[in-house]
Amino acid sequence: MERFAVAQILGAGTVPASVLARLACDSELTRVVFGARSQVIDVGRAERTFTGPRRRAVIARDQTCRYPTCTAPPALGEVHHVEHWARGGSTDANTGILLCRYHHDVVHRSRIEIGRSPTGGWTFTARDGAMLPRAA
Repeated sequence: MERFAVAQILGAGTVPASVLARLACDSELTRVVFGARSQVIDVGRAERTFTGPRRRAVIARDQTCRYPTCTAPPALGEVHHVEHWARGGSTDANTGILLCRYHHDVVHRSRIEIGRSPTGGWTFTARDGAMLPRAA
């Protein structure tokens, strides 16, 4: 359980990092930074979700949920930013991976890191550094 909130949703209160990451993964997010006297210092950037051709490209490449041992079809899938765009990643088909809704949530809740393997597949690494079994 996370002790400290890292963001605030107007009208809803503070949210922990894991919730913010899940919301930001498939949403549009705008960062607004205020100075000591409430002056706007920076408004950051907004990024679009994986839609249209980008989404179709990821689905054509991945075909099913890429979480190890899962074969859920694209109809149950969401495209996850492997390089979290809230941390500077881009919404690019090469940095998106198809995950079913359930495993998309697992990846965020468990802070699983996903990367490219030398053979072009995907690697899944748990928070403790352990590698999850390879995806099919």
